[in-house]
This record gives sequence, structure tokens and C-alpha cells, in this order.
Amino acid sequence: MKGLLILAALIVSVGSAHATTSCALGPARLQETRLILPVTCGPAARAVPYPDGPLHIGATLYRMPSGLRGRVAPLPSAELAPGDTLHLPSITFTAGPALRELSFDAAGATGFTHLLVAIWDQKNVCEADGNSESGCSRFQYSLGRVDAAEFPIPVDAWPRPICDKQGLQAAGFFRWVEREGDPAGMAAPSPFDRMFTLNDCYAATGPVGLGFSVRRWRVAPLPAR
Repeated sequence: MKGLLILAALIVSVGSAHATTSCALGPARLQETRLILPVTCGPAARAVPYPDGPLHIGATLYRMPSGLRGRVAPLPSAELAPGDTLHLPSITFTAGPALRELSFDAAGATGFTHLLVAIWDQKNVCEADGNSESGCSRFQYSLGRVDAAEFPIPVDAWPRPICDKQGLQAAGFFRWVEREGDPAGMAAPSPFDRMFTLNDCYAATGPVGLGFSVRRWRVAPLPAR
């Protein structure tokens, strides 16, 4: 889970007390040795509220099995082999203007097949943890907050996890989770069982972000140069 939190380093900072700007992340593209991540702000079908103020975006590259090349795929639950992940240093930014392109140095991307990007509302100082692949060991920080079940709470991600926040709110799903549910792994009663199975979000996190805790990160194929 630690590696997952770091790799998600690219997620945006959130603060429920802040004003918000509607934005959306991605898709990414490679331009020579740079990984370009567009953040588009303004009214759009897939835009979500980003908090105004400092945001943190992180990216992690993966070397996935050959059968998954060219496909969006769930991130394996087991740890990948050493050398199969590469965390890129995070970038701090603020939401807006209408289009902002954030650029990472991707000169070391050779041999990696997939990408995960995330925006968080928090940057945490941490000590080296003995895992040379982790963000703590490489950068002495991790990104993001976690919920009561220790699932990460990103503002946005690319590829985006499945979370129908508005539909779940209307159905009372989040109220049920808060009062009765055990998001660490329970059999949800009808009608929440199907919602629980199809969505990657357990909890609403206020007026900013997608309002989810991620169970199943997905990774996207690295775009061609």
C-alpha cells in the first residue's frame, strides 16, 4: 500500500474549506523525453471540484506483464518485482488556468509499459523505509491522506477509478457506509451490494474531489513517443 500511495504522488491537494475549480486530469502523452500531463479546468462532463491552493501531482511508471500491453488494467495486488516501478518526482501546482500542461522528466521510461497519475491534497514528510522502489526512500515524502480503512483519498487520477459519486450520494450509499458499513471488506446488503461491487469509492470526502477511497487502482498504457 505504501508504494501505491507514493506512486499516486501526482494527486491534487484537497481542502474542504477552500474554494474549488472544476478540472479534469489527462490523458498523458510523451513528447521526446518529457511526460506531459494536461489539467483542463472549466465546465466539462468529467470535471470534478479541485480545491484552490497548492496541489500535488505524482506519476508512477510500471512494467506490466506482456499480456496487458496496450490495455488499461488493474494494478496487481501483489508487489511487483524490483525495478518494475518508477516513481517520478511530484509537481506542486494550483488549479487553473483553463489548460495547464505539467511536464515530468521521462528520460528513464524505456522498458516501462504503463502509467498511473494522481492528484492529492497533502504532502507528507517520511523517512527512508528500506524499499529502494518507494517514494519515501527516493524522495523522503509521500502524497495524500487515507480514510479510516487506510485507503488513499485522491482528488483525481488518470486513468480515473470508477466512482459514481452523485449516483451513490442520491442512493444513500455513503450514509450507509458511514453508519453501518465496513469498507475494509464486508458483504453489502441489497441494494448496496451492486454499488459496492461496481464502484471504487467507499466514502464521500466533502465538496472537493471525486469523493472516493481507492480499492482498485487502474494503470494506462504509456503513450507512444
